[in-house]
Amino acid sequence: LGLSISRELAKLLGAKIDLISRIGEGSTFTLYLPIRGPDRGTDRGTDRGTDQPASKVTEGHNPNGHFRLSEAASRKGLASSHSSRRTSAIQADERIADDRATLARDAAAILIVEDDVHFAQILAELCREKGMPYLACPTVEEALELLTRYRVVGVLLDMNLPDHEGWLVLNRIKDELDTLHIPVYVISVEEKRHQALHQGAIGFLQKPVSAEQLQEAYSTIHEASGNHIKTILVVEDDTALRAAVRELLHADDVSIHEASSGQQALQTIRQESIDLIILDLGLPDMSGFEFLEQSGVREGAKLPPVIVFTGRDLSREEYEQLQRYSAKVVIKGVCSDERLVNEVALFLHRRVATLPDRAQKMLALLHDRDALFTGKQVMLVDDDIRNIFSLSGLLEERGFKVITAKNGQEALDKLADHPTLDLLLTDIMMPVMDGYELIVQVRKQERYGRLPILALTAKAMKGDRDRCMQAGASDYLSKPIDVNRLLSTLRVWLYR
Repeated sequence: LGLSISRELAKLLGAKIDLISRIGEGSTFTLYLPIRGPDRGTDRGTDRGTDQPASKVTEGHNPNGHFRLSEAASRKGLASSHSSRRTSAIQADERIADDRATLARDAAAILIVEDDVHFAQILAELCREKGMPYLACPTVEEALELLTRYRVVGVLLDMNLPDHEGWLVLNRIKDELDTLHIPVYVISVEEKRHQALHQGAIGFLQKPVSAEQLQEAYSTIHEASGNHIKTILVVEDDTALRAAVRELLHADDVSIHEASSGQQALQTIRQESIDLIILDLGLPDMSGFEFLEQSGVREGAKLPPVIVFTGRDLSREEYEQLQRYSAKVVIKGVCSDERLVNEVALFLHRRVATLPDRAQKMLALLHDRDALFTGKQVMLVDDDIRNIFSLSGLLEERGFKVITAKNGQEALDKLADHPTLDLLLTDIMMPVMDGYELIVQVRKQERYGRLPILALTAKAMKGDRDRCMQAGASDYLSKPIDVNRLLSTLRVWLYR
């Protein structure tokens, strides 16, 4: 948790923290501070409110325009700018020129969200080369503002931004009906391909990238934002279910192919250009897993996003098996018509206003936050009264009925009085009974076998998520809690 707080403080200063870690040797944390920080008046060189000198530079100047400090020597001065966001501190030479001064509100434009001036300029030159106007900004806050002011038809998005993580931009775009259709291509130094695609990104590149990769990224956005007919392949052996899916998704801008077996589906993806596959796992000649295996290795087969459409929840073993294909496909288990319509619109980048009336009404209900959360019972388990107070207030504002408990044992005792509980939100590190044991005990009760359980923990080690999932948690969020991500996660599990 301390590292997460330090990272957020660094972002407020336009700085960043780097890490080198070797097993058995230890870890080195490096804080990079900008040469030109926010203007604090005449007290440069000293910490505001103290007589101590500012943090001393120990490693000199690096080629990226930052000073390198070999330890976190921040003290009080590091947090002195916490009341203002990085947006106001962006210098003129830390951003690139764009077309907003000459761009009409209804004119199409690409949005570049990137705080590295040199890389942002490369992306801008790519847009210029293609004859496409562009908007450019270095922060999440400005990106969200530009999305409301201009007709953005595609986004090139970095994730490590000064004020917030880029996930906020991606989630906001894909959560809103007016922007759901906008294709977002993530270009980040972190390997987050599966997470980006799963949350609706059209593609992912890990830096450093080549010119050819950037050309392909632009072409992908351009093609997705066009008005060409999108092709869906429905792989389902039940004739009635195939007909129901066809009726549900029928529209003028969609062409639907059907396959009643795995072999027929494999033949179709070799012969046709398919934009999206809706897959049932139980096929007569092979399982859905075998279909994914064969379609991913056949020469010339380029598998599009895959939505697993099933009337039941995937078991943990099935879900883990599907994760093997995370580098090739996007897989989402869907068990309602509304969710299917939403995921199809998401992955085909369809403008909601152009969908049939029935589909528009279904999506409006799905995205209505108040309608989804109102009256839902959630139990919040945490031994820290501050967390209980802040999270319960947040949830109650959105219509939840919140039951609280300060440890796992108290939560178990209260469960008996709330048999219609809709969701359990639990901290992990607690006295008396921790979150791991609470999850195990809840899962032992048959009536709570399908209850969504979200684990919250201040620990951010790779094995923590696996341990939570093995105990029986439905999902996992690390502290400090990102409110938008929490609400998005709640939305997904409550609709299941």
